[in-house]
Amino acid sequence: MIDGDAGAKADRRAVTEIGNDMTEKTELTGYDLSLLKRALAIAVAAIERALPQFKSVSTQYDMNELLGRLVESDDELILYVDQAREIVGGGAD
Repeated sequence: MIDGDAGAKADRRAVTEIGNDMTEKTELTGYDLSLLKRALAIAVAAIERALPQFKSVSTQYDMNELLGRLVESDDELILYVDQAREIVGGGAD
């Protein structure tokens, strides 16, 4: 059995090792980028509709910010958000 402090250090090492394995960057373009934008928009819309105990406002905010950085215009953002709301059953505004 590992004591608390040693266990915490082991956990940090494991996370660091996993993080180091995931540092390889991938550039998303075309269809892959479109899928990511759509997935983010759907996730944000799903969080909007979630019951209060399942809402993560900070995650929703972060996803929304990332989506905003990925889209090229407000019109594109509106398109993804409206489609996402239709998919999760909330309807477009």
